[in-house]
Amino acid sequence: MIEKIWVNTPEEFNKCVQLRTEVFVNEQGVAPELELDGSDEYAMSLLYLIDGKPAATGRIIEQDGDTYIGRVAVRKDLRGKGIGSQLVNDLVAKAFEKGASRCCIHAQLSAKGFYDTMGFIPVGNVFIEAGIKHIGMVKEA
Repeated sequence: MIEKIWVNTPEEFNKCVQLRTEVFVNEQGVAPELELDGSDEYAMSLLYLIDGKPAATGRIIEQDGDTYIGRVAVRKDLRGKGIGSQLVNDLVAKAFEKGASRCCIHAQLSAKGFYDTMGFIPVGNVFIEAGIKHIGMVKEA
């Protein structure tokens, strides 16, 4: 069973960082200083736990009049089981509940198909972020 936590404590946030480090830094080679970008202090982070261990995480940030979903990470052994879709749906629902008219994401190009199935539409051109090809995507309320 998945325990869903909207992060409120340093301990909960540390579990998000642990998983993000595992996925982005260790697996994908993103520099640690790029992963921890300083935006977490004003972000809303969602943490999924399974058996008390971090399973998935993501965050919502309001920036320049837009709402962004980011740092979506699912533990490697749990990918392909629908947890990522559930997480993104929860993040989008929370953003819309808070009044966002759309959600934006900088999707890794390799994950574009996943976000397509979630109703996100590509916008703009492919760009490089943290050494990885990304594309902007948007989902309207």
